[in-house]
Amino acid sequence: MAVALAVVLPLLAFGPAQALKLSMSWVNEILYTVSDAGRAHAPLSLHKSAAALLGAAPTASESKFAARGVQLLWLALVAIYFVIPARLPGTGDVARLCDVIVMLMLPLPISSWLVPYHGSVMLPAYILIVSVLIDAQRPQSLRIVAGIACAGCVALRFALPAWELRAGTLTLSLMLTLAALAAIRISLGRTAASPSAV
Repeated sequence: MAVALAVVLPLLAFGPAQALKLSMSWVNEILYTVSDAGRAHAPLSLHKSAAALLGAAPTASESKFAARGVQLLWLALVAIYFVIPARLPGTGDVARLCDVIVMLMLPLPISSWLVPYHGSVMLPAYILIVSVLIDAQRPQSLRIVAGIACAGCVALRFALPAWELRAGTLTLSLMLTLAALAAIRISLGRTAASPSAV
């Protein structure tokens, strides 16, 4: 689907020459966003959040190092999700939804520019987590994890309202959400593996 949208559709709509020109403009935009000038003008970025916390410039080496560290941590957490919870036997609709949500969240912290609408990816995650929270038939421990994730995301949003920290708080919210989705996935796997589920 991504190839169809990024390659086939522009070829059909604009023709080869204009599609190539459009693709090159996208590449130039990406190159700009990863440059020091682009980072300085980014509406939201982990570099800016790191700089605000460290009292340095977004282009300073310590800001870059801290931002890269957070991005590597995020990638490691997602890898752990797909190595452990996502490999458990639960294969129902909720399990698939958890996996799809994690894949949708994956690019956000490693994006060169975070912008406010990126948070819309969180909507299906929040709906799923809140549905687990209010479902009295779910295990109590799972409902506690869901409650912590919900409360944590709200607290991060309103306790740290500074704009320059927004990318950092969004990334922490993504980590809390990932933990809740992993807990849901593990719970589904245990249910599927238990003898009573057969």
